[in-house]
Amino acid sequence: MASVCMIRTARIAMAVTFVVRDNDMLVGATRGPSYFCYRAEPGRHRIAIASDDGEQRFDVTLELRGRYYLDLGLLYRLGFVVPQGRWIDEADATALVQRSEHQVLQGAPAREALLIGTDVAGALAP
Repeated sequence: MASVCMIRTARIAMAVTFVVRDNDMLVGATRGPSYFCYRAEPGRHRIAIASDDGEQRFDVTLELRGRYYLDLGLLYRLGFVVPQGRWIDEADATALVQRSEHQVLQGAPAREALLIGTDVAGALAP
C-alpha cells in the first residue's frame, strides 16, 4: 500500500473544515492546525479537498510503499476560504507535522462512503 498524509498548519480560518475525499470516498478532514494519514492502493487516485467556498483536485498515481504528503494551505479572500494544497517532501512534512495535531475523523453523515480504521482507499480502474 501507499501512505497519504494531509497536513494543515494555517492558523487563519481555523474553524473552516477541509473535507478530503479519495476517489469519492471520505478519508478525513482538517480544521485548524491538524493532520491525518490514510492508506491507499497503488494506482490512480483523484483526491479532492473541499471547503464550503471551493475545492481543489489532484489526479495522482501512487506507487507501492510510496509516502505522499500534501500541505493544505488556503486562499483567504473577503471571507472566502478555499483549499490551496501542494505536494511536499518527507523532510518538509516532518517539520509541519510538529506544528499540527493528529486528528481522527469521529463521524460522518450516513450517506457518505467513509474510510475507517485499517480500510484502504481503492485505486481507479486503469
